[in-house]
Amino acid sequence: MINFFRLTTSFKYIILFSLFLIMRIPALLVDFPLLNPSLSWMLVGERLAQGYQLYTETWDTTAPFSALFFGLIHLVFGKWYLVHQIIAIFFVFLQALWFNQILFKANIFHERTMLPALLYLVMMSIFVDSWVVTPILLANNFLLLFLRYLLMQMNEKQRYNATFEIGAYIAIASLFYLPCVTLLLVTYLTFLLYTNSKIRDYILVLVSFFFTMGIVLLTFYMFNAEYAFYFNYLRPLLLLKIQFYIQFYELLLLASVSILLVILNIFLSPRYRRYNNYQNRTQTVITFWWFISLLSVFLDYKLSAYSLCLLAIPTAFLLSHLFLQLTHKIMAELVFSFLLAWHLFFTYVSLYNANLILPFKQLGGVDIPLKIHTEKLLTQLDKQNLAYKNKKILVLGNNLSPYMYARLATPYLNGDLAQTHWQNLNQYNIVLETYSNFEKDMPQVIIDQNNKINQIFAALPLLAEKYEKSKNKNIYLLKSTKK
Repeated sequence: MINFFRLTTSFKYIILFSLFLIMRIPALLVDFPLLNPSLSWMLVGERLAQGYQLYTETWDTTAPFSALFFGLIHLVFGKWYLVHQIIAIFFVFLQALWFNQILFKANIFHERTMLPALLYLVMMSIFVDSWVVTPILLANNFLLLFLRYLLMQMNEKQRYNATFEIGAYIAIASLFYLPCVTLLLVTYLTFLLYTNSKIRDYILVLVSFFFTMGIVLLTFYMFNAEYAFYFNYLRPLLLLKIQFYIQFYELLLLASVSILLVILNIFLSPRYRRYNNYQNRTQTVITFWWFISLLSVFLDYKLSAYSLCLLAIPTAFLLSHLFLQLTHKIMAELVFSFLLAWHLFFTYVSLYNANLILPFKQLGGVDIPLKIHTEKLLTQLDKQNLAYKNKKILVLGNNLSPYMYARLATPYLNGDLAQTHWQNLNQYNIVLETYSNFEKDMPQVIIDQNNKINQIFAALPLLAEKYEKSKNKNIYLLKSTKK
């Protein structure tokens, strides 16, 4: 496959899309599992489509532009989960073609190759949770624009000053996915080492970045929501404890092959003799980008395999150089096949819930299961959820599955944000705000998964009087709706 896509011809784009569909269609044909991150984003979109304000009436860490996009999806398609998978397919493929075109116009390679597009498709298919619409997928549209203008800034022959565009597109990408803000560091390293940028260029990047962010902040300020913007969007960056949808070592396992290949490329790159000075400098800059993005992944307080898609652009860039430099064709095909199989294997094992093990027990060791633990990642739907159908409910906990058939009442979608708020129930303004939030949108059912409701009821006895326990001790019913 590497040798087939090494050079570009028109009909190969059709073949590339067909191969990409072959990778993805089996997942669409099975009962694709609902993912907790996706359900959370769908609920944000639902609230916005119903006319509730982001952050003041919907507490969640989703970046504002991503929230608006999910709101648009819900406005048009509702909670049709298949749409999220189909949109992801077209976004990823179009981004791959665009990525390939950007590198071609920037003269990164001596030949017109399709390997960047091919490798981008593979990197964006790292695991099952990257096969749906995510904030990182949306942010990558603007990271590609950032890449385009960064390469233009580095190319002395073009004589185009792109500092304003660079800062603006970093800001827009950050408004889809906040960890993208670290690309400011990539920009300054590039300016410092590989351009003749003046002090005004460094300042202009910051001006364009903060100007773009400032417009959004001003919009929230006009609705008296500037503190809510900080509390939901900026504050969690450093203050909320990281939660893992899949375990940390499993994240490393999924990314291990691509990480090892990137490191191999870094060690071999000094031996590449075919590239000119500009092309070698771009490799160094994208290597910076890769390292910084690898660290930036941990700025998102909820981590899963889709978080690794932040590395997709620099990884595809660097691996394209590696495969173009491998002169042994059979070796290149074997390495790529192993990389592709590594991603697809774990994805489809999880989709089909297969129980595969390495039988080391017979050799005196321990059997090792070949799967990723997805208990926290997958939404655990059960028959009890149907009891809440079309009702206004509030879930206090991390299992959001009851919302699949019901509607969120109160702004408290993100339990971690709500809990940091309720830790200060000894303060009058917090008590007043909490009671007001309940009064405006009273839940018919409260599902208390973490035994937190008594803390609220103790501070708000008037609210407590309106509810009573059901037979299930963790469920509270509004008295007027109890049957």
